[in-house]
Amino acid sequence: MNTKIQSRHNIVFTGYVNNKKLNNLYKNATSFIYPSIYEGFGIPPLEAQSFGVPVIVSDIEVFREIYGDSVFYINPYDTQNILNGIHKVMNDKDLQSELIEKGYKNINKYSWKKSARKIFHSIIEAPYNTPTL
Repeated sequence: MNTKIQSRHNIVFTGYVNNKKLNNLYKNATSFIYPSIYEGFGIPPLEAQSFGVPVIVSDIEVFREIYGDSVFYINPYDTQNILNGIHKVMNDKDLQSELIEKGYKNINKYSWKKSARKIFHSIIEAPYNTPTL
């Protein structure tokens, strides 16, 4: 780990946190930054949106598909771009409000129940929808 980062008084490396502490972190967050380089889906930004937190994520294809215009995009390979994105979201109250509102709308597209239903139907219906050769 970078010792420069470790010495910053305003950065806390939490390690594992239980659900209660995680909920408190989301509730008290001013923004959620997720500069991931690769994701299969990316659930943590959705969790943050459900708590009304403005979200900043990497500009990668999967996030464009999942989050659309409900987040602020940054280049995960460019530290200056990440910093500029954080400053933009933190200092623009209108942008914060817009991201929160769009975030609440975005989370309505997803649920564990909907996901389970889609998986169940794909397993049950797949054998019957397979074309015969």
